[in-house]
Amino acid sequence: MICKLKSIKKIEHASKRYDIEVADNHNFVANNIIVHNSLGIIFKYDGEVIFATRGSFTSDQAIKAKQIYLEKYNKETIHPDYTYLVEIIYPANRIVINYNGEEKLVLLAMIKTNTGEELPYEKLNKVTCQFSIVGKYNGLKDFKEIQALNLENKEGFVIRFESGYRMKVKFVDYCRLHRIVTGVSSRTIWEYLKAGKSIEELTDNVPDEFYGFVKATTADLKNQFDRILTDVDIAYRDITNNITRVMTQKQFAIEVFAKYKDISGLLFLRREQKDLTDTIWKRLRPVASIQHPY
Repeated sequence: MICKLKSIKKIEHASKRYDIEVADNHNFVANNIIVHNSLGIIFKYDGEVIFATRGSFTSDQAIKAKQIYLEKYNKETIHPDYTYLVEIIYPANRIVINYNGEEKLVLLAMIKTNTGEELPYEKLNKVTCQFSIVGKYNGLKDFKEIQALNLENKEGFVIRFESGYRMKVKFVDYCRLHRIVTGVSSRTIWEYLKAGKSIEELTDNVPDEFYGFVKATTADLKNQFDRILTDVDIAYRDITNNITRVMTQKQFAIEVFAKYKDISGLLFLRREQKDLTDTIWKRLRPVASIQHPY
């Protein structure tokens, strides 16, 4: 069955939704290839060339990829039977690597859209004559040998296994500089949440390697916040429901310290009908500022 896409719009609904996120490492995978913010997905639909990055058709990277494509490549570059995976190269997208002002799309792979079959590397040149094609390296024996190269102004390698699964191996200097440049840590994420800022402001500037860490840390902090708020509500109802008469401040304090000393301050704020948000976030401030582990 072939379904034609008529329009795309945002709607509110309560139906089931499906997420291609991989458990534990929070990667997004399509055809055994990790999808991230500088990896562009290009395909043709109804004669129009469509661009996406990390599940979005309207991300800055997707919009930039389309601009680069329209300015530098012929519309016939994209074969309607294939989905193209490209690295989107442009100066504003750099974190560590200096692209020297260069803007281009580098072809990483081509996938037969209706079967998921990947075109062999050797045939890429025969199918496309416009995109730059990612280099292929032979003779490297193991991960240690790859990392030991530690090439200047280079990110590392992507290893392709026989199954088609790909894995990134980063150079040591790239990882070190990456960590310094981004400065993303659990403390940074906590500060954003405490200030009520959208976490999207942070992830827009976070490289793909850190995205899973940011997402997991955000979810953990939010879960802790919700858990504390629920505990306060339950404790408050427990105290007030057990007293038939209006409680004095002293009576309330006796009940609080007898049963819920660890959240006493929050319960007093609740009794005074004050906002608990700032106080809860202060309790959740990470003791140590944990960065993304390499």
